[in-house]
Amino acid sequence: MTIHNKPLEFYVDKLKNNEYFSLGCYCDGEWIGIFHERVGGENSEGTKYTQELCDALAGSLNFKSDNFFFSSAEVLKNVAWTGIGEARIDRYLEEHGLNIEFYEKDMWDKAMKECAMQTFITQLRKMNVCIVSNRHLMRLHFLNYDYFIEIGYPNCYDEIDRVVDQCLRYGKSGVYLISAGLPAALIAQKLHNQIPNSWFIDCGSIWDSFVGIGAQRGWRAELYSNKEKYDNWLKMSLEGI
Repeated sequence: MTIHNKPLEFYVDKLKNNEYFSLGCYCDGEWIGIFHERVGGENSEGTKYTQELCDALAGSLNFKSDNFFFSSAEVLKNVAWTGIGEARIDRYLEEHGLNIEFYEKDMWDKAMKECAMQTFITQLRKMNVCIVSNRHLMRLHFLNYDYFIEIGYPNCYDEIDRVVDQCLRYGKSGVYLISAGLPAALIAQKLHNQIPNSWFIDCGSIWDSFVGIGAQRGWRAELYSNKEKYDNWLKMSLEGI
């Protein structure tokens, strides 16, 4: 499993230089779906692993475009920590004739936790931004977004066609920030290269802490439990913005 570890500035520079790309994130939840190991069950957020969602996630690995980046995390290579493991991923890719080089996904989470997203946020504020997510992210006012497309939470797989159609009808060139749980990469692929001069970025859950949601993740639960610590994190994360 090849993972390129690029810094946040790698993506910021692409936004600055009008180098258009899309990004789809494949974390433990997505791989569980791809492996079809929990069909009929659900993840910690309550997202249901339907047969259709798992089939779609598996099929999405066949997507090919020079400027679509598959993103996954180095930590997933450690089977003891994540239950996934590099050997399992490599075996799946080989069995399905897939030659995918991934880009480090946890870099985004690391920057968020370390209050180091200012360059990314500052660049977004200079651009036309559309957010695709649940209603809580409407509070990301510091991004100065132009348009918001609301999805259901925690299940939105059945809304994909509606969301894509709404994005296409909006149709403005710009940065489309997608935080839609397990189907996010699927949405990014369906929109990829469909609106001229645009980026379609599966952001995972990097914005959750800015609006106080996602406490099912231990790091955020700890942060939210201490108001002073959370207020300080928020202040430092948006310093200078």
